[in-house]
Amino acid sequence: MDPAEEQARKAERIKALLAGYYGQGEAGQQGGVAPPGGSSGKGSDNNLAQQSQYAAMPSMDSPAFDAQQHIAQMLKTSSLERLMVEHRNTAKEIKNLDSDMQQLVYENYNKFISATDTIRAMKGHVDTALPELDKLKAIMDNVADKSTSVSTKLQTRQDKMEELYRIQMLLKKLQAVFDLPKRMRAALEEDVLDTAVSFYAESQPLLKKYGSRGAFRQIAIDSDQVAKEISQVLKRRLAERKDDTERCVLLLRKLGEPDDTLQDRYLAGRAARLRRVLKDATAVADAMAAAAATACGVPGASEASASVAAATARASLETPTAWGFSEGTSSTGALTVVVAPGLRAFIKSLDERLINAINETVINVMRFFLPQDLPPEAIAAKRKPLIALAREAFADYFRIVRRVIADSSAAAVWRAARLGEAMQGADRQLSLSSDALIFGEDWGTDQLAGALATLSADLGIVAGGIPQLSLKDSAAQLVQGAVAHHVQAAFGALRSRVLGSVEAVRTAAAEQAAALAAGQGNMGEASNVLRRGYAYGVQVMDRGLEALMAGLRAYEGHPRLLSPWHAEFLDVVQGGLQSLYLLLLSGFLDVSGVRYDGSDLLREALKRSPSGAVGGVSSGRAGSSGGAVEGLEEGADKATLWATSPQLSSLTSKSDPATASSVAAGAGGPGAKAGASAEQAKSGMTLMLAKLCLHMEQSSVPWVMEHIAGAFMLRGAAGAVSSGRADLPPAFVPGEVARRLSAASSALLGAYVEGHGRQLSLMVRRSVAATSWLHHKEPRGPRPVCDLLAERLGRAEAEVGQLVDDAGRARADTLGAATAAKNERGFDAGLLLETGNVERNLAKIFREKVKVFGGPVQFTQSAILGAIAGIGLKSLVECIRLQTLGRAGLQQLQLDCHYLRPLLRRYTGGRGQQVVESLLDEVVSAGVERSTDPTLLEPAVLDRILNSMDNN
Repeated sequence: MDPAEEQARKAERIKALLAGYYGQGEAGQQGGVAPPGGSSGKGSDNNLAQQSQYAAMPSMDSPAFDAQQHIAQMLKTSSLERLMVEHRNTAKEIKNLDSDMQQLVYENYNKFISATDTIRAMKGHVDTALPELDKLKAIMDNVADKSTSVSTKLQTRQDKMEELYRIQMLLKKLQAVFDLPKRMRAALEEDVLDTAVSFYAESQPLLKKYGSRGAFRQIAIDSDQVAKEISQVLKRRLAERKDDTERCVLLLRKLGEPDDTLQDRYLAGRAARLRRVLKDATAVADAMAAAAATACGVPGASEASASVAAATARASLETPTAWGFSEGTSSTGALTVVVAPGLRAFIKSLDERLINAINETVINVMRFFLPQDLPPEAIAAKRKPLIALAREAFADYFRIVRRVIADSSAAAVWRAARLGEAMQGADRQLSLSSDALIFGEDWGTDQLAGALATLSADLGIVAGGIPQLSLKDSAAQLVQGAVAHHVQAAFGALRSRVLGSVEAVRTAAAEQAAALAAGQGNMGEASNVLRRGYAYGVQVMDRGLEALMAGLRAYEGHPRLLSPWHAEFLDVVQGGLQSLYLLLLSGFLDVSGVRYDGSDLLREALKRSPSGAVGGVSSGRAGSSGGAVEGLEEGADKATLWATSPQLSSLTSKSDPATASSVAAGAGGPGAKAGASAEQAKSGMTLMLAKLCLHMEQSSVPWVMEHIAGAFMLRGAAGAVSSGRADLPPAFVPGEVARRLSAASSALLGAYVEGHGRQLSLMVRRSVAATSWLHHKEPRGPRPVCDLLAERLGRAEAEVGQLVDDAGRARADTLGAATAAKNERGFDAGLLLETGNVERNLAKIFREKVKVFGGPVQFTQSAILGAIAGIGLKSLVECIRLQTLGRAGLQQLQLDCHYLRPLLRRYTGGRGQQVVESLLDEVVSAGVERSTDPTLLEPAVLDRILNSMDNN
């Protein structure tokens, strides 16, 4: 090839490559040519028409670009300066393009040449491979023809093989039919009746269709003969083996036996099986009760006895492992013991056996004994025995379940309330660091809720088969009754614990009083028992209530269980709170020995509730949630329905309101000793119980409203906690409870004051009766009864000082001007030196009156001691008014009052001191009125007599 020609070819190739690189032909589609100077992006701001003309022209890179026209247009429209600028820009662009083209050629020249050579070589190779590809195509066509020929030849044989396979399978089925009599006979001889009946039942559709044709006729005759023999064997077993009744009946029904008594026989067999399951459940419940009694520390129960009971129950079961029994080590680790199942495991095991058996019975009866072609009346008549069987079985089922739930609830609340430790003497120490004050967190709520959820779900499965029993309603009633019983048991356990702590304080106080009477103690120790007992009782009440309500709040974690009856559940909790406070109030009154006497305070404390229940404890609200029918047992007593096992009867007796009150108030123990020590212990207990009632009124009830009501969403109006049911009054009325607690506190405080005042009055009456006032000797000192009165008030002060603050005592020195004007040990001498009755009576009328018995006593030391002293002095006034005094007797009485005045002033203050001062004046005035010679001694003379007595 000529070098010049080769160079030309290369130039053409480069031009083509450059044209492809710049995309020639595409730029023209993007718009017209740029105006002169457009490459720099600048144009004339005042010549918009020229720009529009340039924009309408084709681009320089476009194939439609006409250079002559472009030049003519520019010369026509542009100035010289503009043409020069355009010239310079175009020249610059040409240089740039030349430079870029040169650079591009330098960089890609070798690549272009190499690519061209590679393409040329590939073209040569492809031309060489074309004959080989043609040969390969001919070979593949030959293979396809031979494959088609082979498939055509084998298709006939494949069809014959498939047909033979179908015939083989049919022959196997026919062989099974032909061997049916032999197989049934062999199963009969081996006593595998279930298998023989299954063979016969499976072949019946075929024999019914072809049994009258050819060889099938003999097969049908032979198989029917064997079936008759099997039927006879089953009927003999029905008469001889009662434990195999239901199996025999089902096999007879599969054989097509038309006997109308088969249903009754089948149900009788199922009833026997259900009774065995219920018997096993009762044995397991006994073992669970023994284990619960051991865990609660019931007297006579032990770990060994619980293990023996569990082992005995397990040995009596048909399937011991299915009931959840397990083995473990004793608390000492030396013995292996048998452990009874828990509540939820027991309910699950019982449901698996009983409810599944009943469900299976319903299905079998509907399948084998109640054809769908029967009229509805006949079906209803034939279902009656089934309904009766299910009703009886579920009645026993609910009875066992209620018993187990009652046992579990009693044991759980017993352990959580620490009643076992309290019974073993933990409360007698009255220690605030005692473990008995650490209440348990588990009150059995989660375990009971889980068991009830399982029970409801299982009953819902079988409810559709026997709608006549309304099992879903019965399950709902059982759930409500179980939860209500658990809540009431929890509040009963806390009530028992509080009353038990009160009994422990009473016992300790009686022992201290007995030791004091024997000269082995002092008043400080005896009174300290009341202080520690009050602090311990407050902790038991507050901590127990907080732990109890935290335990019951666990029910809120089971919304599906409570959602259908949430309002009733709130009623149950509220009713428990109401009964807790009011039964504690009643128990405190019983312990103190206060009886209803018609007084306003006791009438307020013990008044009847609107529902008519004594003591305001509503028996209908809390119990109504359990439903009128408890587990298909209509008209049954609720206490009987939820009775615990005999092993746990002692637990529930402690929670019974009547029993719990009588335990604390009953005889027995050191607190029952007769005499002054027992009387003293009783009076101190009365004051402590009054303070406990005051604490519940001022602290406990507000805490319930603030915390517990909010946690349980028990919000109401006007101080009442509403249940959300407009047709019933609120179950918990805090204002009413607080008023009754306040009335009970005042009544107990009044009984305490009256008890001490009665002792003072008795001493005063005896001393007045033993003194000869008319022929008395000249006074040489106060009578001994004055010291006895002061000693008795000292005992009362020791008790009151431990339980009541000293508010009011500091006001003893802040009396009015009239009191301050009196003599230090004297009284208004101007009044008592009056010689005429008329003058004295007129002075008494215009003198300031001080009420002695003016309503409830305030809970302060001065008010309480002043009230006690006032009773004694009032008795002295009344006794003096019945005596006739001589001059010496009047002066002796005057000396006694003069001696008592500073002593009594030390014990009283404020209003109490005014009462005492007024009564002392009234004593002397009564003596003056009853004296034959009303001559009084001067205060100075009285002071000299007392000073001389002190010096001697």
